[in-house]
Amino acid sequence: MFKKILLAIDGSMHAHLAAEKTVEFALQLGNVSVTIFHVTLKIPSKNSLIQANFDIQSLLEKEARLAIIQTERLFKQEKIPYNLAVGLGDPAEEIVKKAMIC
Repeated sequence: MFKKILLAIDGSMHAHLAAEKTVEFALQLGNVSVTIFHVTLKIPSKNSLIQANFDIQSLLEKEARLAIIQTERLFKQEKIPYNLAVGLGDPAEEIVKKAMIC
């Protein structure tokens, strides 16, 4: 059956509903690997890049964590392990790329 779930999320209400369904699905399936994927279109500002020592990954993760606070709460409440992945670019393209390698 299913062993991996990719949940693309942007912090919207629709994404939160998708997260709720993903939690239900993961609980039904049991032993699955869940990846929560957040993609941003905007390049971090020069100032934030300098402050982060040009670590774009950490900046994207920080932004993602702010967008998925409710989702993380859901997964932690149900004790469902997950990985956070982030991307930069066109969300549709990045989600398809991620789905192909997951």
